Amino acid sequence: MNNRHYVPLDIEFLIYCHYNPAIHPRIDHDPIKVAITKLTTDGLIKQISDSNTFGTTPLGQAHVKQLCNCPLPKRIYADQQGNPL
Repeated sequence: MNNRHYVPLDIEFLIYCHYNPAIHPRIDHDPIKVAITKLTTDGLIKQISDSNTFGTTPLGQAHVKQLCNCPLPKRIYADQQGNPL
């Protein structure tokens, strides 16, 4: 995997592939085709049958786990030195 930046649609498709074995409802749309190319090239998804269904690879599974375990940012109020108020 390289240091490619993923757009929200790429992440949505990756998570869809991880949790849903069905064909994506927008599989024929160009932005989804671009996401498939990026995610396949980077080794995060693979085609799981002769149809247009995809699943996550072990690397893709690890990335989904990482995304799902990332805590939400904590909002704090701080002074100019960064000390919490």
